[in-house]
Amino acid sequence: MKKVLLVVSFISTFCLSSIGQIRIVDKTGRTYNTSGGITNLAEELVLYRDIYGQYPDDKGILLDFILNEERYDRTDSLLYLDQISVRRKTFTKLLKNRRNKLTVSRDTCSFYIAKTRTTIQCIGGVAELQLLDSYMFRRWTFSRFYDKDGNYLQALTSESPFMPREINMRFSKIVTTEPKSLNEQDFVSHKWSSPPVLIPITMTRSGVFSYDVSCLKSLQLFYQEFGKPFNPDNTIGPISIEDAIDSDYLDAIKAYLEDYMEKNEEVDSLRVWELVLFNSPGTKVVQQH
Repeated sequence: MKKVLLVVSFISTFCLSSIGQIRIVDKTGRTYNTSGGITNLAEELVLYRDIYGQYPDDKGILLDFILNEERYDRTDSLLYLDQISVRRKTFTKLLKNRRNKLTVSRDTCSFYIAKTRTTIQCIGGVAELQLLDSYMFRRWTFSRFYDKDGNYLQALTSESPFMPREINMRFSKIVTTEPKSLNEQDFVSHKWSSPPVLIPITMTRSGVFSYDVSCLKSLQLFYQEFGKPFNPDNTIGPISIEDAIDSDYLDAIKAYLEDYMEKNEEVDSLRVWELVLFNSPGTKVVQQH
């Protein structure tokens, strides 16, 4: 078996210092947190960042991304395709207008619309949604796969971000953002009664395996026995993320991803979001360099 380098990474792609997500700044400078309508362009920007690790700083690159047909070839809904077509026409007109400006500054991406003198603004990316809105965060946490040239393999996005249930069920404790119990049905339906904590895990065909917990530093974390009814007398967190990291669980994830890459030769690197599961607090991981 190939030697795997296990490191704890603190990568700015996932770890965001800004608070906020999608908002509109009007011509008077007033700011509105909003979604829908023209701000769907902001969702395209956030999606681009999630896939490529940074916001696009060129309108042409963003337009090519939006018009990429491979992103929509899996849907069978004509209504959905019609809505996408209308959006793409609107976005094309906006992006081709020379007066409209796209600017990027660290975690902030702004698109200025000259006609209305308003700005669509994105601050941060997908990772910080776990701090703000667990429901929206779950909608965004897809697995991402890339070939050896760094190209995004769109056709594989239907892959689940979760480890197989039979692996997860080997671990009796789960980290959440609320002190509530989770039962087995939560794993089956993914309709969580208490928001679970996920961390991004990356792996490359060359053997680099890494995970990132730095984005959880400001979260209050709890843990509970998986599958047992909630009882306020039970010991339920709080817990630090470092104490919840289980080397056995990481080994299981690593082995699963190695097997996945062996079966999918076109994949050179990948990123998945996984639950934080463990069997006993205080399990430490030995870092290898």
